[in-house]
Amino acid sequence: MITKKTLLSILSASALAASIGGSALADGVSPDGHSGSPPSMFDTDGLRTVCLNSTSNLGIDWRHTLTVDVNAAARTADVVSGFISGTICDAPNWSHTGGRFTLNSMSLQAVHVGGGSCLSSLDMQGQRNPPPRYKWSGQYCFDGTSCFPHVSAVLFPRPC
Repeated sequence: MITKKTLLSILSASALAASIGGSALADGVSPDGHSGSPPSMFDTDGLRTVCLNSTSNLGIDWRHTLTVDVNAAARTADVVSGFISGTICDAPNWSHTGGRFTLNSMSLQAVHVGGGSCLSSLDMQGQRNPPPRYKWSGQYCFDGTSCFPHVSAVLFPRPC
C-alpha cells in the first residue's frame, strides 16, 4: 500500500523531473509504487522477465515487458521477445524482435503487429546514466526516420 507520504514524494519527483525534461521515475520506485533497488539483471545466466519503462518530456509512457537471455560472464542480456503497453499507438500490438542490454548501453527493436494506421517499426538506443544503476537516456525512432529523445529505466525483474 502506498502511503500519503510516499505518494507525495513520487509526485514531487515527477514534477521536478518533468520540469527539467527527465524521467518521472524516482530512483528505486516503480510507477505502480513498488520500492526498493532492483537486483542486477546480470547476476545469473538464463531467461528472465524484466520491465522497462520509457518516458519523455514529449508525453510517452511505455512499459516494455521483455524476456531476456542473460549471459552473466559477458554481462549482457539479449532480448528474446516482448511487447509494449502504455501510450504507444495500438498498444499492446507491438512485438519486440530483438535488442540487447549491456552495462553501458541498450538497444531494442519492435514491430507493429496490429491493424490501423500506426507506423510499422520502432528502434530504441540508449547509454547508461548512473545513478540509478540501470537507467538509460537515448532516442527512439519510428520507421527509421522520426526520432525523439527518451529516458528509460529497468525497474524490476518482473512483468510490467
